[in-house]
Amino acid sequence: MPLSYVLYRTDPKRKEIFFALLALPLTFSGLVIAYAFIILLGNSGFITILLTHLFGVNTLEFSSFLFTWRGLVVAYLYFLIPRMILVMISAWSEVDWSLLEAAESLGMKRIRAFFRVIFPLIRPTLLAGSSLLFAVSMGAFGTVFALVGTGVNIMPLLIYTIPRCQKSP
Repeated sequence: MPLSYVLYRTDPKRKEIFFALLALPLTFSGLVIAYAFIILLGNSGFITILLTHLFGVNTLEFSSFLFTWRGLVVAYLYFLIPRMILVMISAWSEVDWSLLEAAESLGMKRIRAFFRVIFPLIRPTLLAGSSLLFAVSMGAFGTVFALVGTGVNIMPLLIYTIPRCQKSP
């Protein structure tokens, strides 16, 4: 939410650059993102080798996180945060900021005015964005399977590994 507000308030020239960067993760499927992370951050990944040459980083220690729940969180954040930012920027653009000024002119402190006046206006967008992120994360089965296999118990994998009910004859 704070990052989306900062981007909303950014000047139009910089905003175009940030929107282009935000659109990049949205163009790829979860499986492509997982393999991109493996190519970049895996044991023989580009960034891993670069860090090894520049700073002497141990490749096995550095890349081991990628195939755990931590690596999965990083991959999920990479393709989920831009979705939420774009949803929230549309909410920020619809806020009537004069309401915040009116609350302040009546003696309310700025932070309290934000949570009492502005936050209720953007709460439905937060809920909608959270629902969107939940749906996308449930459908990002390829990302999970490519990075951690069945080694992490998360809902999409549990659904996948549930034994199929068979009809009795």
